[in-house]
Amino acid sequence: MISYENVQDKINLNLADFSNIIPAKHREVEQLLLDYITENLPLYKGSVAIGDVVGDQVFNITFPALPTNLYYVVGSIKSNSTNFDADNDVIWVWREATTTGFKIALREVSGVPQNITFYYEIKKI
Repeated sequence: MISYENVQDKINLNLADFSNIIPAKHREVEQLLLDYITENLPLYKGSVAIGDVVGDQVFNITFPALPTNLYYVVGSIKSNSTNFDADNDVIWVWREATTTGFKIALREVSGVPQNITFYYEIKKI
């Protein structure tokens, strides 16, 4: 895996000898940057309108087939109603990763109606 430090080290090495940078050395840095960006892009990203959570609920999130089920979910809940005090009364976890989806389990903390959307990115481990 390419780290930010690997990229920075390569740039620093070339800058240390900037008067002798040849196109091939420049291309090495460019390729390393492209590889770093590619490795760190999400495998997939999307959103699902949840609406109101009643008690404990499980939702199936599906997407086009990925090359692996070894990933983690980065997520965020967006409040869609005028009453953010109701929309922030939700807890979530994800589980059961497959190449075409995962499940999100939500729990309502209070019995007031929510109107939320779950935004997510699938990141490879």
